[in-house]
Amino acid sequence: MVMVYCIGLTGNIASGKSTVALLFNQLGVPIFNADSVSRQITLKGTKAYNKIMAHFGPSVVTKEEALDRKKIRNIIFSNPQERIWLEHLMHPIIRQQLKKEIASCTGPYCIVEIPLLKDKKGYPYINRILVVTSPIELQVQRIITRDQCTEAQAWAIIATQPSIEERIKNADDILENNSGANELKQAVKQLHLNYLKLAKNMTN
Repeated sequence: MVMVYCIGLTGNIASGKSTVALLFNQLGVPIFNADSVSRQITLKGTKAYNKIMAHFGPSVVTKEEALDRKKIRNIIFSNPQERIWLEHLMHPIIRQQLKKEIASCTGPYCIVEIPLLKDKKGYPYINRILVVTSPIELQVQRIITRDQCTEAQAWAIIATQPSIEERIKNADDILENNSGANELKQAVKQLHLNYLKLAKNMTN
């Protein structure tokens, strides 16, 4: 199976990954998203849904019988063992589904957004890793605003993430999201031109 040139986009929570993905998409780059796949494979009736419900119990299901993602997130952020259990269940399924979706891509290259991506291990279809970084204090403020949580909860969420040093060690490209919107847009455009060249070289 011939795979399109693939960039793994990652970074810690609230670093600006989704904004960067949107900027690439506006340049015509197909975007695939691990979180979207995660939602698809945990819809009511799926194997993952049934296993999660059996493991955590009915308290993590809403009245509409959908998974209550906020409750599950609170459980795994406060209990590392539960987080590991969930990752072991979900990650292999997500990897396989992403592989199927990427195989259908017809663009010169694509971006696949994977929040917990640390390296290319388990993702043989990823050619390059792009890490988005942002000042940690800014991440905390964004989490508080987005999730309506306390500062302590925001720091607890960040504590579950891979360290930025670990991410950077395995990164091919680093995008610092600590300036204005125009600077970020220009940085994405420059990366886009580079990725087009890399994709073309691989094809040739």
